[in-house]
Amino acid sequence: MLKKSILLLLLIFTSLPAQAEWQMDELMIFGGWPWVKGADPDAQAKIYADAGFNILMGERDKLDICQKYGLKLIVTKITPNDVPAIKDHPALWGYWIIDEPLRNFPAVRALKKAYQNADPDHPAYVNLVSRSGEYLSSYMDIVGPELLSYDYYQWWWGMDGHFPKLEIHRDAALKANVPLACWFETNSAFGFPYEDYDKSRPEDNEARLRMSVYTCLAYGVTGIEWFTGRALFEKDGSALNDAGRDVAKINAELKRLGPILMGLKSVDVFHLPPLPSGTRATPEKHWVKILQSGYPNLVMGEFQDKDDVDYLLMANTNWTNDKLAVLQFVEPVLKVEKFDKTSGNWHSLPIGKNGVTKENERLVTRNINHLMYSQSTGGHLIEHFQHLRDNWLSDRTGSQFVEFMLAPGDGDLLRITRDFAPETTRN
Repeated sequence: MLKKSILLLLLIFTSLPAQAEWQMDELMIFGGWPWVKGADPDAQAKIYADAGFNILMGERDKLDICQKYGLKLIVTKITPNDVPAIKDHPALWGYWIIDEPLRNFPAVRALKKAYQNADPDHPAYVNLVSRSGEYLSSYMDIVGPELLSYDYYQWWWGMDGHFPKLEIHRDAALKANVPLACWFETNSAFGFPYEDYDKSRPEDNEARLRMSVYTCLAYGVTGIEWFTGRALFEKDGSALNDAGRDVAKINAELKRLGPILMGLKSVDVFHLPPLPSGTRATPEKHWVKILQSGYPNLVMGEFQDKDDVDYLLMANTNWTNDKLAVLQFVEPVLKVEKFDKTSGNWHSLPIGKNGVTKENERLVTRNINHLMYSQSTGGHLIEHFQHLRDNWLSDRTGSQFVEFMLAPGDGDLLRITRDFAPETTRN
């Protein structure tokens, strides 16, 4: 009798329709609230596509327009009962459920399940306000999102929260094995004036946005969400404004980086001191270290692909100055390549054994001296800074070095071919 019952249950479960498991297969470059009132939506969609976007939001009447220009749409103002009419549309990305829910996650889950039952092939999209603690854990446990999206606008709300929020949401996304997406200002002006957004862009807006985007990429973010899309346009919606051109430059790089980043798994993230709250420096015996050259900071995201090849995404958190990035490889490497975000090609970096090159000794010495006499150290620990000088500038065995410059707020992706041969030894 027991065997018959088990067989009956197996027949029941195997006969149920299979629930598709949605996977995000393309780096998300998303324009939120994209449509300028009174402007031609067809012309706007073309401008978005040319500016590197691949996903917009809007009502169902925008599906055909998006398809025309190779865009996907997160559909708004649609009920689960309406889903069957559009669920097979080629331009459909998913369904907009709610923005920044503050409570009642069981209700959000019920709504999400209703959309999933109507269409298991496309995700139900929810965006969170950047709270943490029980708020975030309850959301993940109760709602079970296919994508963790949150907003924290550091240029409007304060920079101190940028990295702590990234740490917390990265951990939650990794634990749930879901992609992580973040919202970014299109215009970094503090106290962003919605009515005069085309006149308020700071001169260093592009560098600020780069700092936001590339530090997030170092944390494994694969969803870049721009708020708001319509703030990228001139008032009549006929062309991009200066902020729009800033975003388009960054998007062009994201389009080239995307296919690589989507194949990587985020392993860890490290910072140079002074450490932002909640972050970590590279461990003492880690296989690769960032060499200290004083403030400004660097972020290093560590990744691996399906073949266990190592990648590093380095980001300059200073949006006003270039930054010399020097990596010290404690364990042997055969090749270090840097991805060219303009051409889409990989280029090998020279690997040295004697610290930084002669051309950068002056820069390094200046940075170390600045660090020694800065308020952050109080001018003490002279021995420590002598050790820093030795680490940067003197001959030594047992390590390899690469160095490259990062533009203000910019980031670069490296691919590392490590030498695991048992006969390999250091000189």
